Amino acid sequence: MTSTTDQLPPIPLHTVAANSEPSSSTTTSEYAPKRKIFTEMDMQYWQKSDAHYLVQLTIARLAKAVEGRGVADECFESPIIQKIVTFLNELEGKVEGVELDKGPQRFGNKAFRTWVSDIMALSEGPFHTTLLPPAMHPVLPELSHAFQSSFGSPLRLDYGTGHELSFLTYLAILLSLGVCTDRDEQALVTRVFVAYIDCVRALQKKFRLEPAGSKGVWGLDDHQHLAYLFGAAQLHSDPSTPSSILKSSRSPSTPPNNLFTSSLTHLHTLKTGPFHEHSPLLHQIGSTVPSWTKVSQGLTKMYEHEVLQKRVVVQHLVFGGVLRWVEEGAAAVGAPSLPSSGDGKEDDHQTDHSTISTSAASEPASALGDETTFAPWTLPGGTPLVVDSAHLAPRRDSTPPGLRTAPLSPTLPSTSVLSPPAAGVPVVEPKRFEPPAFFPVPSNGDLPGSSSSSPHRMARKLSGLHTRPVISSHDHEEEAVL
Repeated sequence: MTSTTDQLPPIPLHTVAANSEPSSSTTTSEYAPKRKIFTEMDMQYWQKSDAHYLVQLTIARLAKAVEGRGVADECFESPIIQKIVTFLNELEGKVEGVELDKGPQRFGNKAFRTWVSDIMALSEGPFHTTLLPPAMHPVLPELSHAFQSSFGSPLRLDYGTGHELSFLTYLAILLSLGVCTDRDEQALVTRVFVAYIDCVRALQKKFRLEPAGSKGVWGLDDHQHLAYLFGAAQLHSDPSTPSSILKSSRSPSTPPNNLFTSSLTHLHTLKTGPFHEHSPLLHQIGSTVPSWTKVSQGLTKMYEHEVLQKRVVVQHLVFGGVLRWVEEGAAAVGAPSLPSSGDGKEDDHQTDHSTISTSAASEPASALGDETTFAPWTLPGGTPLVVDSAHLAPRRDSTPPGLRTAPLSPTLPSTSVLSPPAAGVPVVEPKRFEPPAFFPVPSNGDLPGSSSSSPHRMARKLSGLHTRPVISSHDHEEEAVL
């Protein structure tokens, strides 16, 4: 039987050296996960890297593998697939057993850290050591880190598309090692990824993790993107049209058989109010996009622009011997690493997961290597402001409610985290966020049911976007999304 992904390039296979041992210094340096993306300068190298290509190709092949195939459809399930699914179900089952912390907290419940410490012990111990053959054990640090980074940050108590991307890199590593093959690609989505999504949804409901880097109503979803991308691919042969999005509810009559519909169902359990107000982009897709193929194309472009090209999202990715920080297409052995602004600095990849303690949460953000991002609505309108790095706010999970929010008044007190511009310091003018248009918009430029002055107005053009083309299973189609 011919594979549905035959027209796409195969996943490059990585071979672990036969004389490699987990304890050797050479192997440790090669497969030890390291951060490489620290500044915007590093983004140009990320987009040229072998790791970026592997991520793109993995997404394209997995999306193609599930075209027209539902979650419940029969597929090949290898023992490896079954073992991963069983482990993810076990982790989901442990969520309900964790007692919530009843102390004061702003967003995520601190009991999430207890759950994370449990999965770290299981992941680094028996699970992955038995998942990989002994010859591949040198890769365990890189594989385990990708897995552990997929469920949210125990320090920031948040979860977002960056963590979802970490799980995608976990699947990419398994495919590159040959542990999973092209026969497993459908099951990697309809079995493994579905079990992962079920687990993180349970975490969101239980611990109320804060959305990481959410754009609010301007984003596709506070937590996920790949779930919609794979779900749209599943609906390619479905008789329904994207307009069915507008009829979604929190209590469907039958269990959803695709990731797109199940994501909408989960969304309705987390958000209330008119759909076009809390999820205008999804409402726009349902109102204007004619087919699921077009939805897939738009979501693929959007993922490249809104996830893979955003430093604040990909900066927490780590690289090693499989997810390589080398030039795309470089030789498997001996290829020089690409430059990084973090070269020569102490690596801090372990901050989020390897150092979890109650005292860590009370340290200033600068001490933990985190960044402080100020929301646009905390900036007084029209007032030129700069960030005073000497007054960075502490982490949000240890700050009493209200202390980190800058006042809306144009007159700021001297103790604010925002200070007037100093002489000779460049002034940053706050700009209103305008979302790029990855999907067609109505002729009047507004969402259905909204006025011409609606705050949910979408941009008509995606100006100034010059990117490498994303590997897509639909490159043969001549008609563009925009």
